[in-house]
Formats: sequence, C-alpha cells, structure tokens
Amino acid sequence: MAEENRSAPQADFDMLSHAFRIAADEIQKLPNLPSIAGGERLLVEIQQMRNESREQFARLEERNRERFARLEERNRERFAHLEERITTSHQSLLTVLSTSEINSAARVQNTHLSGPSDRLSPFLNPLTGAAIPTFPTTPADIERMAEHDVDGILLQLGLQAAPAGTILPMKKRRLRTHIGLRSQVERSA
Repeated sequence: MAEENRSAPQADFDMLSHAFRIAADEIQKLPNLPSIAGGERLLVEIQQMRNESREQFARLEERNRERFARLEERNRERFAHLEERITTSHQSLLTVLSTSEINSAARVQNTHLSGPSDRLSPFLNPLTGAAIPTFPTTPADIERMAEHDVDGILLQLGLQAAPAGTILPMKKRRLRTHIGLRSQVERSA
C-alpha cells in the first residue's frame, strides 16, 4: 500500500509553506479593507453614541429629580398653606360659635332688664370675638347715641346696613331688638 501512495501526487511542502506565508501576509492586510475599517469606525461611533445617550439620560434623570424636588416642595408649601387656612377657618368658626353663644346668653340676660338704667350684658363682635368698645352700658345710653355710633355698633354686630333713608329711631329699635331689650324697657326709657 505504501507503494501505491508513492505513485499518487504528493504534497509539496515548500509550495504549501509559501502559500501559508502569502495567506498570512494577506490576512495581516484584512484590517485595511473598507468594510472592516468601517466596522471599527462604526463600533467607535456606536460606543460614542452609547456614551452620549448615557450622558443625556443622566442629565434628563437629574432634571427630572430637580423638577420632582421642586414639585414636592411646592406641594409641601401648598399643603402647609392649606393646613394653615383650615386651622384659621376652624379657629374662626370656633370664635363665631363661642361668640354667638356669649351673645345669645347676653340677649337672654337683657330680656330680663326692667328699667332704663339697668346694666346691659355687652355683646361681642361675632367675627372677632372682641368686645365692642362703644357698646351701650344701659338701655338709656341707646337713646343718647348718635347715628354714627348706632351704625358702627350694628355693623360690628354683623347686621346689614340699614337701607338709605332709614331714620335714627328705627336703627335704635333694630339695635334694641337685636340685643334682646323688650318693648317695656324701651317705653320706660
């Protein structure tokens, strides 16, 4: 069998070695091909785009964090303001309710007065709860009050202004009725 192989064509190792050298030289030139060189540039550009995208995303994320922080702060301020308004409204309501209760008690006390020199139970401003400084001390004081004083007290009691042309005696009657004076005390005054 060895003899049969001798007559068959044999490999030329010199030629084979020479062919491998040529192939190796050509393989070394492969990076110079436009498609491979372009591929490397493409890879560099893709990496650059990826880095730019990461940077843009990081900036966007930072802007969103800042916006969210501002929004959160604005909401915190709004809720604090709302809480303050609710507290103020609640306090105002308590003032109105307690003042209304005090004024109702004063009105009841004033219904028991029998003479023009009896001391009136004073009323408070229903919105502020403050004493009304010019509030009359006795039913007789009402008769001596000037029109601007009566108007001021009616206003502080939260009563609507009398229509234009309302005469002073009608305004005084309105005040006496509101604070609980009976007509007997009016007549004896």
